[in-house]
Amino acid sequence: EGVSQLALAPDGSRLYVTQGCNAGGVDPPWPCQSPSRVAIVDPATLAVTATVAAGEGVTAIAVSRDGTTLCTCDFLARTASLIDLPTLHTRTVELPSTCGGVALRPDGARAFVTLPGSWRTTFDTRVGAIDVTSGVLVATIPVHIEPLAIAMDPGGTRAFVTDGNANGANPAEVHIVDTVDNTRVGSILLRPPATVMPTALDISPDGAALYVVSEAVEYEANGARHHRTRLLAVDVATRSVRASLALQPRGVRVSAD
Repeated sequence: EGVSQLALAPDGSRLYVTQGCNAGGVDPPWPCQSPSRVAIVDPATLAVTATVAAGEGVTAIAVSRDGTTLCTCDFLARTASLIDLPTLHTRTVELPSTCGGVALRPDGARAFVTLPGSWRTTFDTRVGAIDVTSGVLVATIPVHIEPLAIAMDPGGTRAFVTDGNANGANPAEVHIVDTVDNTRVGSILLRPPATVMPTALDISPDGAALYVVSEAVEYEANGARHHRTRLLAVDVATRSVRASLALQPRGVRVSAD
């Protein structure tokens, strides 16, 4: 069983780990024989204290700032799960498409899931907003092709969403979503149209900087093909890339300080 995502409780008392046959997020050609679950781990003892069923193919996970709600995103079943952590009671929310990433507002009232769709079905262009209290999908917000990763502004009023597959004539962008009005309010250009793909991002605790993993396939004059991934530092206020580091990461996290 693969392990794909981790989420740490805000007070550090619990670690939440997704497990399942589709934990890597790749749409498999075979039926999923091992349903996904979330393992709850005590970091002090490294012991699994509980497990919670979480659908077919969980690919993303987020925990609310108050530590009471866990939201997971199921790529295969096209659902999100809202898990009440004190009781481990789970509610399932049907989604209109496969989902890729999830983030919760700091107040825990709304969860936002990216809806990239799938090459096996239809690519999607939206972000879904879920009311946590009612467990209802209350809005879908158009952004651009295959939205993938999502990070919440520390103030909770904006979410930042990457294009999952901005290929060909499409530029690589981070889209800005108003999480109060559920609307797209702008975008940040990362790279001009090319074979590029922003895949992960995180935001600094003060909300001033985004750090974005941007994969790319670049071609030389002789036709040689190279994968050149960059870690981009983005100034949120000016919506501009301020630094580009020649690294090869798959994910990124900013420390709490």
